[in-house]
Amino acid sequence: MTKREILAQYSWKHDGDWAKIAQALRTHEPLERRYECGNYITIYDDLYPPQLRALRHPPWVLFYRGNPELLKRPSAAVVGSRKLTEYGEWATERCTELLADQFVIVSGLAKGADGAAHRTAIAMRGSTIGVIGCGMNVRYPRENEYLYRR
Repeated sequence: MTKREILAQYSWKHDGDWAKIAQALRTHEPLERRYECGNYITIYDDLYPPQLRALRHPPWVLFYRGNPELLKRPSAAVVGSRKLTEYGEWATERCTELLADQFVIVSGLAKGADGAAHRTAIAMRGSTIGVIGCGMNVRYPRENEYLYRR
């Protein structure tokens, strides 16, 4: 296996736990089984976002669906409350409208501002990157299922 394949395997085995993956790399921990990892980018790859490399503990592996080439384009993060007021929703939509023609919109896929940012960018035929913290196979919140598929 290549070093990036090994890194992806450790990431699956240890559920993304940064410290456990680091320990596995240091000790060359044996892998008893192979995990189906799907599409991924590792910290070893050129496509890995430089903004993440700058973190003290950057994610070792980014699992993805969709177009990883979006990572090369200029991006703008749009985040906010999960409990949006009417004004907050308007402000999120307006902000996204102003940004979506020049930037890939990056946000979580949570309720509230995150979902509003993705919906607005998609409606404008813009591109988005949804950052999820609960795993590729978990659809939370259910109300944003459409956004996961997009």
